[in-house]
Amino acid sequence: MKKGLFYGFTALLTLAGLLAVAWQWGNFPPRVPTHWNVQGHIDGWGPRWLLWLFALLPGLMGGLAFLVPRLDPKRENYARHETAFFVTMGFSVVIMAVAFWAIFAAASGHPVRVSFILPLAMGLGFIVMGNFLPQVKYNYLFGIRTPWTLANEEVWRKTHRLSGYVFVAMGLGAIASVFFEGKAIAAAFWIVPMIAGITTLFVYSWWVGRGLAKKGS
Repeated sequence: MKKGLFYGFTALLTLAGLLAVAWQWGNFPPRVPTHWNVQGHIDGWGPRWLLWLFALLPGLMGGLAFLVPRLDPKRENYARHETAFFVTMGFSVVIMAVAFWAIFAAASGHPVRVSFILPLAMGLGFIVMGNFLPQVKYNYLFGIRTPWTLANEEVWRKTHRLSGYVFVAMGLGAIASVFFEGKAIAAAFWIVPMIAGITTLFVYSWWVGRGLAKKGS
């Protein structure tokens, strides 16, 4: 995904959400659903003005994508992983949009299978990210940031190479959870792989950094 496509896509999603809220505003109840539990049941409510905030979330992610390369001291490396950066940020924008439209539909009185939609979207996104994270070059604000990846470019490179496999595994776990929709065990299929994956990357970066430090001493 190129820069222009990302910003155009983000602006379109944000505008569509804002227009939908404005169009439906008078039909919303005073309080709208804002959270679902792992069984897919609504367990959180908030004032309807929150719909404006949820509609703006894709645009806020777009603003973050604009700022991050400009704030990073290693900003010159962003040109080397532009596609990976905007694909990853695009995934975040899509997740924000999916969450908004789920809340919008529920607030409009329609049944929403959140325990199916969100894990599926996140799973597909993780798989896509897994194919692009190994391309991310050394920087301070985007990617797998541990004390060891930030301290050594070789640790960064090796950790991000492993992260591709880890994120694909996390994505497959999230997708598998939809086959147990509405059951408590479904959460284990995406929460456990996420915890295990993040822990693996953290420990691996430490192990590689430790090995390099021993070679240098």
